[in-house]
Amino acid sequence: MKGYSLLEFTITLSIILLLLLFAVPAYHDLRQHYQADVAINYLHRGIYFARAEAIQRRQMVKISPDGAWQQGMIVSSNHVVIKHFAGISGKGKITWRGFPNYDYLQFTPQGFTYYQNGTFSYISAENKVIKKLIINQAGRIRTESV
Repeated sequence: MKGYSLLEFTITLSIILLLLLFAVPAYHDLRQHYQADVAINYLHRGIYFARAEAIQRRQMVKISPDGAWQQGMIVSSNHVVIKHFAGISGKGKITWRGFPNYDYLQFTPQGFTYYQNGTFSYISAENKVIKKLIINQAGRIRTESV
């Protein structure tokens, strides 16, 4: 008679369950970090575009949220929309905390922010800050994992 005994089957099943016990939380963390990377790259692309437009057009350019930052971004100059970035999917949110306390960024024709600096934070559905995008008054951007 060929086959497996009940003991062999139980041991194999136990090993598989132990492996899954460790793999599922790791997958969840990996997925959160991937969503954070997508959100930060989305912001980076929008900010870089706004800065480049300010330099190219030689005029002030503003980037502002379309409701909330994760719902979309609007790049405009002199109240004319240059580009609208669609929002990102996912359960996380993006927050902006800057000085001065405006809900937008403005770039000068030289590519500097208009006396603004601050931090965008990607916050997961569990209310954990996962990644940050920091911008200084020179318009330079850096990212930071938390």
